[in-house]
Amino acid sequence: MKLVTKDIHCAVKSLHYFTKYSEKVITVDELVKKLNMRRAFSRRILQALSRHKILKSFQGRGGGFTLNVRPDKIRIMDVMDIF
Repeated sequence: MKLVTKDIHCAVKSLHYFTKYSEKVITVDELVKKLNMRRAFSRRILQALSRHKILKSFQGRGGGFTLNVRPDKIRIMDVMDIF
């Protein structure tokens, strides 16, 4: 059994990026370019994190995602439970 799936790996990688730039709204396009992930895959990961209130989403022009919780409150087990 594989303990860390591709979803979990990409979610943790994305959250790490969000913690480095927590003061700004990050678009899917920016994340895709910086982390070299596919757009549709990234959107699915970010939407799941948003549904579970880890990220906050903004729609429309200038939209994207930001952290909704403090970085020290994010636990790997919580991310694993989501995916």
